[in-house]
Amino acid sequence: MTTSTQDSTQQKIVEKVWDYTKHAKFYEYRPNYAPSSIDMLAFLVKQSSQTTAPKVADIGAGTGNLSIMLLERGCKVVAVEPNDAMREIGIERTKEWAQKGQIEWVRASGVDSTLASGEFDWVTFGSSFNVMDRQSALCEAHRLLRSSGLNGGGGGESSRVCGITGI
Repeated sequence: MTTSTQDSTQQKIVEKVWDYTKHAKFYEYRPNYAPSSIDMLAFLVKQSSQTTAPKVADIGAGTGNLSIMLLERGCKVVAVEPNDAMREIGIERTKEWAQKGQIEWVRASGVDSTLASGEFDWVTFGSSFNVMDRQSALCEAHRLLRSSGLNGGGGGESSRVCGITGI
């Protein structure tokens, strides 16, 4: 079995074990992220990307809790969510922003998002990082980030982990 096949098989097992379908309708009632923390991070991303509307890949977006907070702070969001029930609720909750072209929802996993490389100023994982293969998720985040993106480019730990050289 190749590493890619092993990673894919492992991710499918993780998604089955961590299936949130039965809990999706309750997810929007979970305690939210600290607004002041999101404010500070959004400010830093806007400064580093030199834009007032940074493009964010929200991986494992669930029902949209973090995506909504990012939208409220002027970010443009691509919400990646593999679970149909969670994603459908998220789509419903963010439909006003979708009509303005501020959010797009994608059915994919956090380790294979299907998103274009180097297109994002920020990659977020909200409450999803713990259910993914961490190395694969970090490599995917690194692939998605622009060279000026938060934690993107410049090498560092994610470059070493992903086997990326010459950055």
